[in-house]
Amino acid sequence: MPIQDTIVAAQEEFTQSYELAVNEFVDNAKELEENNDSNQVILALGALAVADYWLQDLAIESAINQYMLRIDSVLDDLRFFGNIDESRLRAFRLANENLIRNYSVSLGDKVKLSVIRGISAGQDASAIKNLVLRDYFLRSSSISTFVQTQIADYANLVTQSLAETAPENTKYIFINPIDSKTRHVCTKMVSFGPMTRKEVEANFPGAFADRGGPNCRGYWDVATNEDKELVSDAKKEFSDLKRRYKEKGRSLSIKTQKQYYDKRKNG
Repeated sequence: MPIQDTIVAAQEEFTQSYELAVNEFVDNAKELEENNDSNQVILALGALAVADYWLQDLAIESAINQYMLRIDSVLDDLRFFGNIDESRLRAFRLANENLIRNYSVSLGDKVKLSVIRGISAGQDASAIKNLVLRDYFLRSSSISTFVQTQIADYANLVTQSLAETAPENTKYIFINPIDSKTRHVCTKMVSFGPMTRKEVEANFPGAFADRGGPNCRGYWDVATNEDKELVSDAKKEFSDLKRRYKEKGRSLSIKTQKQYYDKRKNG
């Protein structure tokens, strides 16, 4: 499965598991309230060990395991072109597993606090669920973005490591969907097609590590003939983008994350 498809599948799976867990959390809390006053329910929720209830009873641990299967599948789909130590791959995997678990527990704690707020306000189950999902951190879209970012970042970490032993003339390409959510800098990077690391750094300072910046869906991979259609689409989109800006009398300024922060730092 292409890595972009893996990212989409991981987003959908984890977000669906999360939404089911939220619904069950709220429903369980309201059921508890049927036989107890709200103060007792709030005290019970306050003492609740989220790491056990959220991960085990509400099956978020299973969602984490499925996410890690998606992480593992990235290695099947990346184009291996250099050498990478097995211990480094294990370290990357462990770091991702710790991150998704800690993130998941954090989600559970925030959901618990929102449920407590809803119970305190005398809200029904539907209102509490809406209260949870209105929180920016707890929105399904935010969780989907987190998942896609981490998988793309993992793919990029592996590419960076492989590049350490690759010849200097190795050509890389930025793999990123070209759609309405694509950042201008990402479209431009894809449109440049194959580049050496020196060329990437010259044209897009810092982007071999930073990619398109926070929450980026893209990653660098070694270039092949398979990428011609993607590059062609990006060239067309970037050309249309420049035309639209010109028609509006606006200047199209595109910066990498490094360029953006360097400019801010230097005033």
